[in-house]
Amino acid sequence: MRIGARTLLGFAVAAALLEVGLLAWPGYAPRISSGVLLLGAGWAAARHLMAARHTRGHAREVWAVGAAGILLCLLSMLWYAPTELLGNRVAAPPSLGDIPRGLAFGAAVAAMLLIPGVPRSGAGRLRMVLDGVLTAAAGFGLAWLLGLASLVRRPEADLADPLTLVYPLAAIVILSIALLLIAGDRRRRATALTLFCAGIAAASSSVLVSAITMLAGARPDRTGGHGLLLLGFLLLGAATSRPLPERHVEPWDPSTALARFLPYPPIALLAAGAAYVWLRSGAIDSALAWTAGVLVVAVLARLLLTLRLNASLADALDAHRREADYRAHHDPLTGLANRNRLTERLDTAVAQLSTPGDPLEFTPGPALLLIDLDGFKAINDSLGHAAGDQVLTAV
Repeated sequence: MRIGARTLLGFAVAAALLEVGLLAWPGYAPRISSGVLLLGAGWAAARHLMAARHTRGHAREVWAVGAAGILLCLLSMLWYAPTELLGNRVAAPPSLGDIPRGLAFGAAVAAMLLIPGVPRSGAGRLRMVLDGVLTAAAGFGLAWLLGLASLVRRPEADLADPLTLVYPLAAIVILSIALLLIAGDRRRRATALTLFCAGIAAASSSVLVSAITMLAGARPDRTGGHGLLLLGFLLLGAATSRPLPERHVEPWDPSTALARFLPYPPIALLAAGAAYVWLRSGAIDSALAWTAGVLVVAVLARLLLTLRLNASLADALDAHRREADYRAHHDPLTGLANRNRLTERLDTAVAQLSTPGDPLEFTPGPALLLIDLDGFKAINDSLGHAAGDQVLTAV
């Protein structure tokens, strides 16, 4: 069943209503969010499993990996669901429920990279991932400058759990890759690629909102972003209603100015912000220093990869040029020089004869040898042109 634009708008309204409901009835927030999100994740997982069952080849791989990622999220939520549905306070992470959640991050990246239309070569996928890392690192640096540092340094912020920062960092990376894929899709409509990546982007944004609210002192069962997570599940399920692009489609490539330069404006803003902080305080904290280090490494890797891709492109063009020249001057059946090459050779020979030289020195002239195959027409007429081609190749 194809899901249209009105249904997609309804998904957005449902996500907004969930957030409003959680604010209106805070005492029932854990029960409401847990029940609604379990239903949304279950529906999305069922859609992906059905799509994997009724498709073949590469499409089955995409939907199967997508189903695995959603089921991992569902398993993580089921770990906390009994406590939330009973209205008890959820314990802060880490717990066993964080294992499938972490695996779901990897499944999300794998599913996005499996969708036809993204770069098919390893170098192309690495280029896209590096762009995602650049955008993510710059985005984290900006978030750090704009207030995340203040939240982390609050006395009530719980930093004993490393997942407090690992989750938002992973979410920023996945969000950046999803946005790059959406920006690089040349088709100006809602496709399986854009809906799937939009769902991943919404779910990643919910992780960011949840992490920020936890750093601000919220209880684990009272964090925000539940509407975004529901919207992510609904968009992931809706993606199965659109056909996947064929594997031979033109690979991903940013088609707008914003998409081409998406990693670089955040880097420029981060550099300006870091310079302002350094001029005011005379120092840069360790988080910004590490972020700058990641950016430098990623930029250098991106530069080296670009040089390698350009060198490979130059080699491919040179090989294509040589092949085109060979086909223009050789017979495709026998591999012998054709009429074009014969004409060039004769013109060169005639030009050499017209060049004045020593009158006492004998200069041999060109010679033309004509060879005729007796009975060749009879072979073509009686046995067919395929047999005639075999005779020419043998001779």
